[in-house]
Amino acid sequence: MATYEFPLLLLHEASHDWNLVGNAISAGQTVSASVDVRSDGGGFWTTSLNDVQLWDRFQPLLWRAVRQLANGGVNRLVVSRRDQLQPWPGNLTSYGAVAFGDGALFDDGAGFEQSVIDVVTSGAAALRATSLVLDFVNCGDLLGGEAFSIDHQTFGWRMYEIGSVEEIGGGLIKVTFNPPLREAVADGTQVEFDRPRCVMKLQSAAAMNLNLTVLPYTKATVKLVEAKYQ
Repeated sequence: MATYEFPLLLLHEASHDWNLVGNAISAGQTVSASVDVRSDGGGFWTTSLNDVQLWDRFQPLLWRAVRQLANGGVNRLVVSRRDQLQPWPGNLTSYGAVAFGDGALFDDGAGFEQSVIDVVTSGAAALRATSLVLDFVNCGDLLGGEAFSIDHQTFGWRMYEIGSVEEIGGGLIKVTFNPPLREAVADGTQVEFDRPRCVMKLQSAAAMNLNLTVLPYTKATVKLVEAKYQ
């Protein structure tokens, strides 16, 4: 099983939904058929990226290529959640293209990418925990409802959504969240708020079907579900 990044910078959806589902994806497909992490009390993520606008000949070709890489749901896709509701510090959402030490960029003019929000765990947390203490190195205020991800050692990128926020002193914040932790985390683990993402797979072999239209342009939708580890 291979894992690929879903190219959201090139395939922009008009709308999306991210929801936790507890029992079944669709008729006949159970939780055990889709994920091998426990979902009782928390559920597993599903998403629909709706009305991706395919403006020129290259984007439909890219859509088809990603569909083949996904292989009907056999291979995994790391999918980012583009909420634009993240706790940006001072409304700074990007550092732009980060250059090498001598100021040079790559040959195509691109630079490195660096997260703006910098948050780490303060203390360890066990598998299935639903709360974390966070140390804010550089982050705006949390209100509840924000999404974050952790790149787990075994399960890879997994996404969580905050329910409550509590200041506990010393610059530390305690948050509760769902779903429960897919894997135990150590003290000082990086918590990703800039670009929350999750390892997903196609909900079905037909989840990236493409119907090309002549005018004005083609729109396509893809439905995904949180993937198991293998």
